Parts: sequence; structure tokens; C-alpha cells
Amino acid sequence: MSEKTKVVVAIMLSIIIIYIAWMIAFPVENVTEEPNNIESGEVSNQEEDLMYTINKVSDTQLDLITTNEYTKTTTKYFFKDGKVSNVIVTEEILSGDFAEEVLAGIKADENISQIYDEISLEGNVITMTLKQDYVNVYEGLTYQELYDELTKSLKISVE
Repeated sequence: MSEKTKVVVAIMLSIIIIYIAWMIAFPVENVTEEPNNIESGEVSNQEEDLMYTINKVSDTQLDLITTNEYTKTTTKYFFKDGKVSNVIVTEEILSGDFAEEVLAGIKADENISQIYDEISLEGNVITMTLKQDYVNVYEGLTYQELYDELTKSLKISVE
């Protein structure tokens, strides 16, 4: 994995961990939990409270899903001509009571505004589109190479 790719993955995972820490600091009552349905083509790793899943959605989309009892974060990698063309991150807050507060925290963070073009809220789902400069970090990585690198860097084992 190139150094730029490692930096982008580290930044994205750092953001996820910040949100999780925030959610733990301000616990939510009556959080709903989703069943863990692992489908064919997915890999997973349980580390503390985080669950990572890589889902081969189609030949043009690869999803990295990180879940805990408070949030579900999906990083969607879209491919065109065999290369990453767009990256969209969705953060689903499993309790709608905190979605607006999390959005405010995201928008207040200078680092996030430098990484993402668009940040929006619909219901309890925050959607962020990665700026093209950061998408370009994945230049040269094919679908399978990104899948392999994510699996390796997150120490995910194929089930």
C-alpha cells in the first residue's frame, strides 16, 4: 500500500474512532442493534467493540463497514474503468437523538472539512463525499488490490 493510501485510511479510521469515543463519552439509551449478517464475499474482524466488514457489492463498488453498538460507518469505494473514481462515507447513528449533534461536531472539525466536499444529514445518516485529491491517492489500485490492502491493513481474516 502506498504511503498516501495509508495516510488516507488512517485519517478515515481516526475519524471513525473519534466518533465512537464521543458516543461512548455520551452514552445513548435504547440503542437498537442490528444482527450480524455476514454474506458471501464479506470478511470480518472483531476488535474490542468494533466490527469491520468488507463487502464486495458489485464489480464497481466495494464497501468497508465499521460497526459498534452506537454507529455503523460505511466507506463506499466506487470504481470506473477498474480504478477508484469516488469515495462516499456514510455514518449511521443508531439513535436519531444524536445525529444532529454528531453532524455539528463533524462540521466543526477543520480536518474533516479539508477531506470531504459534501457533508449532509438525512434522518440519522450523515453522508460525506471524499474530495477528489484524496480519491486520487487510490490511483493505480485496482478493485482486488484495494480489497487485499484493506483486508491486510485491518488484519481482517476471510471467513
